[in-house]
Amino acid sequence: MQKFIGIDGLGASGKTELAKKIAAKLGGATIIHTDDFYKPIDQRTVGLVSEIISPDFDWDRLEREVLQKKHVGVVIVVGVYALQKRFRKYYDFTIWVDAPQKIRIERMIKREGEAVAREWQEKWLPREERYLIIERPDKWASVILTS
Repeated sequence: MQKFIGIDGLGASGKTELAKKIAAKLGGATIIHTDDFYKPIDQRTVGLVSEIISPDFDWDRLEREVLQKKHVGVVIVVGVYALQKRFRKYYDFTIWVDAPQKIRIERMIKREGEAVAREWQEKWLPREERYLIIERPDKWASVILTS
């Protein structure tokens, strides 16, 4: 039987580590990262854009290739924007992972280095925070975890 779990949270909140732990507890699951659906660099936007959900991802492809496809077992979709309104109907269980901004920035620096962390804070963080404020995926989640 197929089950979809959606894990969302702002950048560096601990989503991927949680997905790995859940998959291990279940004895295996397919983990799909929203980051795997980025559009090519030449098709991406810069700065704060009018869209609430980043247009830099191929959301149609994610929906078509993952959420509308039949799978065996549990599929975990993990990443920022995973719980956007468009996809909520597909999930059997949803998790919002929360972490203070200071901790997320420290994790991003450790994971990606100072330069990438700075770019993330300038380019992506404002978009993610606006998504949280407007779409409220945390209020829709089955559970909220703090990391």
